[in-house]
Formats: sequence, C-alpha cells, structure tokens
Amino acid sequence: MRNIIIGTAGHVDHGKTALIKSMTGIDCDRLKEEKKRGITIDIGFSYVDLKKSGTISIIDVPGHEKFIRNMLCGASGIDYAILVIALDEGVMPQTREHIDILTLLDIKEGIVALTKKDLLDDELINMQKEIIKEDLKNTFFYDKKMIAVSSYTNDGIEELKNEIDNDLVKLNNNDINKAFRMPIDRIFSMKGFGTIVTGTLLEGKVDIEKKAMLYPEKRNIKIRGIQVHNNNVSEAICHERVALNISNLDKEDFKRGDVIALEDSIYPSMIIDIYIELLDTDYAHIKNNQKINLYIGSGEYKAKIVIFGKDELKKGENTYAQLRLVEEIALKKFDHFIIRNIENKTIAGGRVIDPFAIKKRHNKNNAKEDLQIKDKGSNIDILYLLIKEFSNMYLDYQTIINREFLDKSKSKNDLNILIDQKKVIMISDKKALSTEFFELKRKNLIKLLSNFHNDNSMLQGMNLEEVKTKLCTENYKKEAEDIINICKQKKNVKVNENIISLYDFKPYRKESDEVLHQKIEQYFLDANVNVPSFVELTDTFKEYKNFKEVFTSMILSKTIIRLDERYFMHSKYVNIEMDKIFEIGENKDILLSEYRDSISSSRKVALALLEYFDRKGITRKDGDKRYLIKKKQ
Repeated sequence: MRNIIIGTAGHVDHGKTALIKSMTGIDCDRLKEEKKRGITIDIGFSYVDLKKSGTISIIDVPGHEKFIRNMLCGASGIDYAILVIALDEGVMPQTREHIDILTLLDIKEGIVALTKKDLLDDELINMQKEIIKEDLKNTFFYDKKMIAVSSYTNDGIEELKNEIDNDLVKLNNNDINKAFRMPIDRIFSMKGFGTIVTGTLLEGKVDIEKKAMLYPEKRNIKIRGIQVHNNNVSEAICHERVALNISNLDKEDFKRGDVIALEDSIYPSMIIDIYIELLDTDYAHIKNNQKINLYIGSGEYKAKIVIFGKDELKKGENTYAQLRLVEEIALKKFDHFIIRNIENKTIAGGRVIDPFAIKKRHNKNNAKEDLQIKDKGSNIDILYLLIKEFSNMYLDYQTIINREFLDKSKSKNDLNILIDQKKVIMISDKKALSTEFFELKRKNLIKLLSNFHNDNSMLQGMNLEEVKTKLCTENYKKEAEDIINICKQKKNVKVNENIISLYDFKPYRKESDEVLHQKIEQYFLDANVNVPSFVELTDTFKEYKNFKEVFTSMILSKTIIRLDERYFMHSKYVNIEMDKIFEIGENKDILLSEYRDSISSSRKVALALLEYFDRKGITRKDGDKRYLIKKKQ
C-alpha cells in the first residue's frame, strides 16, 4: 500500500489554507488567533480523497516569517509539496525561503498552484505564469506543472487534484518494513480519552500491541487507540497522519519534537555527525563553534557546530561537520535537517551521517574522510570504521549495528570477513575490537607488567584486579579480563590465582635485595616475640628504597607472618607459639593475660597472636576466654 504526505509551502496570505479547504472541505485554521488574524500560525492537517491514490494526508504550514519554526515542523514529514503562489503578487520572500527549506530537506516532488485566478484576466494570468516560471529557475519546481486555481470559485481545483493524483501514483515509499517512528507535533487532552499525540508516521507500522517508547526520555508508553483521518483503525502505516491515544502518560509528559518509536529502536545522543550544505545567499555563513538553531523532525534544538579542518563555511559551500547539542535528541541516520542562525535566518541544511557520534576535535585528522565512508561507503567499510571508533567504549557489535542502523544480515557476514582479515578480534562472544586497538592494549599490559617486574623482581607478579583497572579502568574490568585471557592464550602472560605476570618471568633477588632480606630476617629473629610495630619497623629501614619490595616478598614467601595491621613476626616464632597454644589449650581455657605472661611480651602482641590463631581456625573466642577447636597434627 502506498501512502504519501502532501504539504503546502508559500508566502503569507497567498491562500494556502483556503486552497486546502477548497480541495478537502476542511479548514486547517483551528486556533482562535488564526481565525481572528486571518493567517495561519501553526501547522494544520486535513486529507483529500483522490481517485487513484486514495485518501492522502495534507499538512498546511504557516507562511509568515514569524512562524517559520512551525512551518519547519510540518515540512519535515512531507513527500510531495504544493507550492502556493498568488497570481497577483508572484514569488515573494517566504516563497523563496520555503523552496530553500524544501530543497534542503531533499523533497523533490511537487506542483505549483497559482491562486487567486479570479482576480486576473487570462492575459495577465499568462504573463504572470511566465514571470513566475522564470523566478523558479534553478529550483526543483522549475519543471513542475503549474495550475491556476481560484479557491473562491473552485475554478481549477479538480484539475489540480487530478494532476496531483497522477504524480502520486508514480511515487513509491519503501519504509514500511522499518521499526515504526513518529515525531510528535501536537499534544492535547480529550475528556474521556486522556492524552492524544499526533504526528507523521515516518517509518513502519504501529498498532496497540507494539511495544512503544517515548524518546529521548526512553519511557515506555501504552497505546490505547489509533486514528487516521479521524477514523479509528487497528494499525497505521508509514506516511500517514496519525493520532495516538496514550493511556499511561499525561499531556505534560510530552513536548513537540519528542519521538514515539518501537522500544529500544533509537539511541538518543547529544552529538551527531552531519553533512551540511549552505544556501547560496549573502547571509549564509557559519564559523567554527558557532551557536545555531537546529530543526529536525518536529523539534527545534540549540546546538554548536564543529567544522572539521576549517574555521568558516561560506555561502554555497558544503562539508562534513559535527553538531553538539544542549539536550538529547532522537533521530536516525540520513534524517534531513535545517539550520537557522541566531538572527532566525535559514542558512543551511543537510543530513545526519552518524546519529550517535563521538566527540571529535576541530582539527582531527581524517575526520572528513571517515564521515565520507559513513555517508557513502560500503557496509563492511562502515562496520570496520565504527568498530575502530567504539573499541575504547567496548560496545558489543550488535549494539553498534543497531545504533548505526546497518544492515544486520550483511553485517554478520562482514564481521566474519573482518575477523578473517585480522582487522577485528573478538574478545568475547559479543564484543569486537579493532586489532589495532587490541594490540595497543596488549602492549600496554606487557609494559605494565614489565615495569612492575623491574621494580619488584622478588614478587611473583601484580595483583590481577589492580591490573584490570589499570588496563581498562574500573568501568571495564570484565573487558580487561577478556583481553587478559586472550593474552594468556598467546602466552604473553600467566595468571596464578590472583597474581598476573609475564609468561616467562621468574622471581629473582638482586644483590642489594639479598643483603636487605638478610638484615630484615635477622631483625625479626633477634626480636623473637617482642616484635616492633610496623611504623617502628619502617622507620628502622627508612634508608632502604627497596624495603617495601623486599618485605612484601618475605610475606609472600611466608618467611614473615602478618599477624594484623600493626604486627608481623618471623614464621619460626609463630610456629613455636602455635605449639604452645596447643599445649595450653589441651589442659584449660586460654586467657589473654595468662598467655601474655607466658610469652613475656606486650599485651598488644599477645592479642595479635591470639586473633591470628582465631582466624586460622585453631582457637575460638568465647567471652574473655578462648578454647581449642583444632587438634595439633
């Protein structure tokens, strides 16, 4: 089934709304202010029954320059334009601006309706036709049919409708199989129904069973009912004007520019890469980092533009660039947009190249070349570029494909080709990294461990959790683990319990380490159970830069036993005290005071020893006493 959205365009007071009323019998001016002032302020909606094309939706837009933002809201969803020009005035400023907007939105089909035919005789009408045709030179309307009509007498209306009908049957839209998407242009409440939102269904089909979501907020919504052309329907299809009755959200939860689409089918973003074309007018110029007004879908947004490799764009120029918005936006690749400057003049338009872009510097090398690949490259080239871009975010490849709206079946085959070409490596079932990025991480891991081994030659290796964090940050420890596992397979590293080292590394002592090792050991042997606190210990050996490394190695080798945070003891005396505990505990309960006296040490050291035995499962504390729970082996 074919559906087309028709939209009007033209200068204020050239009779757009009156023309639509003559064609359809529907007055699109619904607001009191519009009735009072006699001009269209906001977009209006109607429909017309055509012999060949069926019932076709029509969007009527305001022509006054003050309401151009409303015109842009309506124009973004149309497929076919009726350019309305009054015969008594001809082409006017808003006529030209509307044509510019339609051109920038890539609308290529339409017809010219010359209104107010009843005010001129045939000779003047023919003269005006020639003048208007010349004024339309270099626009897509130049070779379109021109039909003179009178909305007052209805003269020419049927001819206009027939010509439109003949044009529409030649058009074809191929968006029905996509996920449904509808930018919202009107929100209101109806007694007994609740919240109603309307818009042009750009893609897909929607019914009340569809899992719908409000974007960019990503809130689930429940569709209670659907209307097309004021009729209740079971489903609406793309390129229809649609009203949705929402049951679970209030009118205040919506705003113009929001999008209703299939659940998880859009990824909101505040950064988008674009292709931009400036109009060939004197005021059309943009400087790097300039603030602009962006019109896309049915919304208006504030943004800053980053021009790659240039400080300024002048009239008639085009390039690839980046827009950084002040709020999230919901859109898709190749959506068309309009840019107006802060003086509210239309200066440019273009299309979205990457709707979920990463921030790029103004002078980034290859930025324009990369965007040209995303714009016009093959699926495999785009996929590879995206995997390279998102490798440091560790997105799974399916998310990349979905976010960038790549062909899913092609992308699966293309991914296998990239893996065979060794351009991409899978670190898990779902995560693909560029080989270039993986090699960078592999080298970083080797360097990290190599530096650690040089500084800590007696230690088996680094703490595995610490390495994960240093390799890929705290947020990506699972990905770091995946990278480490591949490096294990490549025999770059080895992991023993929670210690990681280079594959061929074996601990060794330097001569200076050996000397200090002997000094520390003798220090603890001399101390017996009257061990110093750790603060006293470090102060004693503060002149030795390698103290921490050597002492840590002695703990790991269990030459020195850590009793608690403050006290350490030589393993020889810990074992002696362990035997003593077994002897005492066989005959009676163990009291701290009695145990302290038996070892001739301080109360703090005695307590540290007893708590160490508790942790080892040899004793258990019960009030002020301890008793054996393990027999000597």
